[in-house]
Amino acid sequence: MIPAIKNSPQKNKGFTLIELLTVITIIGILFGIAFKGADVALIAGAKAKQSANMRDILSAYISYNSENGPIVENINEEEMVNTDDDEVTYTSGTIHDFAAVLAEMSREMNNAEVWISARDKGAKKENRKHKATFVLDPDSDEDNQEIDEDFQNSILSFNAFAGVEESEQSGASGTPVVYTAGLDEEGSWSKKAPNGRSGGHVGYLSGHVKAFKQIKEENFAEWDDPSQQTQNLKEAVNGAPLGHSAEDAFDGERE
Repeated sequence: MIPAIKNSPQKNKGFTLIELLTVITIIGILFGIAFKGADVALIAGAKAKQSANMRDILSAYISYNSENGPIVENINEEEMVNTDDDEVTYTSGTIHDFAAVLAEMSREMNNAEVWISARDKGAKKENRKHKATFVLDPDSDEDNQEIDEDFQNSILSFNAFAGVEESEQSGASGTPVVYTAGLDEEGSWSKKAPNGRSGGHVGYLSGHVKAFKQIKEENFAEWDDPSQQTQNLKEAVNGAPLGHSAEDAFDGERE
């Protein structure tokens, strides 16, 4: 007689709560690493694009400077800065005027994207309202150019110095002309800067661009007293800083 086969109880093959929580935690960590890595890559790409755009700005500025000298007037030939007594002081004008002068000279510089970074978080919301394409109004009279209204109302990713003169001490390679917006007097970029607190670029009269996490005193000498070092870029230049609303107070904030 064949003995009856007893059904042995089967072990539960499902995951325990602890195992599920462990798997979820691991997935979350991996997702966080992947997301952070993607964000770092995007920021690096944005910085590379900004660096290339700054080189284009510098190239146009150097060409303009060789023919006309430093930018001291806007496209309507109105005074932007006062250069009396070997001192450059602010009069009127904005970074938009500076951009327009270069755009009037060069068709390539009439592209608004040169001045507006797509990854500029501090300006993205405002710039979405305007979607600027050109620096100069394409419908304005060729003999009487005007700044495009959408560009005029956009927040630019760069600031510049009008009337900048080459430093005798540092030469063209040590004379800054353009810099990433959102820079404060302590040499740091604010959270509202195009790349946040991760840093920015400075473009020099020689045409080269340098990246900075933070500007330190040993990076620049004061214009009036080259024996003194400074973190304040404004003190390293004989020129008038032009920000979004005509004058950059170097407070690290942006409108």
